[in-house]
Amino acid sequence: MYIEEILKIPDCTMKLSCYDPEKKSLLDFDANLFSKEPLKSKIDMLLAKKNLDHYILVENISYDKKKIDFSSKTVDCTLYLNLKNGKTYRWQKVAVSFIRIGGENIATCIIAKQNAFPYNRRDTFRIPVDCEGKVFWDEDEKPEPCIVKDVSHGGLGIFLDKSNRKLFKGLPAKVTWEETANFDNNGNRTTRKFNVSGRIVRRQVTLDNDIIVGIQMNEEPDAIRDYIQWAQVHRGFQKENEKPSVPKGVSKQENWQLQKQLEQMAGQDN
Repeated sequence: MYIEEILKIPDCTMKLSCYDPEKKSLLDFDANLFSKEPLKSKIDMLLAKKNLDHYILVENISYDKKKIDFSSKTVDCTLYLNLKNGKTYRWQKVAVSFIRIGGENIATCIIAKQNAFPYNRRDTFRIPVDCEGKVFWDEDEKPEPCIVKDVSHGGLGIFLDKSNRKLFKGLPAKVTWEETANFDNNGNRTTRKFNVSGRIVRRQVTLDNDIIVGIQMNEEPDAIRDYIQWAQVHRGFQKENEKPSVPKGVSKQENWQLQKQLEQMAGQDN
């Protein structure tokens, strides 16, 4: 798909992610198509004279030069197209140019010579979460602690050390958790709360008698859809541009399993 084909797609959103290695900043910008006439037609005519074929015009992007310098040749920009069905397409190494009239930025031109390709090649792209949460079974008032392992557009997986309920396929469940991250890519960490309702579709007991439960959502909340799109853009872009990070330790699930093993060993000593 060439970038100009975006003009034919209804109900889609775009995100421009830009990484400046010199300033060590990663910024996201919402990209909305520029449609102001007759100005758009005049700009298109000017760009046609420059033999530009694969581009789109978006509304003017405001940015702080202290955080990112688009004039630098080292700035790396990627355009993400998020469709209503949850699929994401990506154009890598796009060029960003600002259309100026009378010394004022009027619109932004995003140029991509190559085709886009699906950023997630699976319909249910899974995002690792690894956050402590709570699960309510069949509207029970008292929740059970869990680890939210991952989430997709259709469901989520949770890890349980144990459960006081008989878990069977079709059992209603509600899972809640919080996560703190730089969701707006502005350097500020904020906390978001997530609440998902659904039914058990899979239950697996591990060799250590731990329980892994797959839950299918009744309906995908907007917060989950936004979270998955953020994670695809933010984590994927960092992976492409940053050096491999040093492992920070074990996951929360591994911590739970280790604690369980220590308790068993302590019981044997007694």
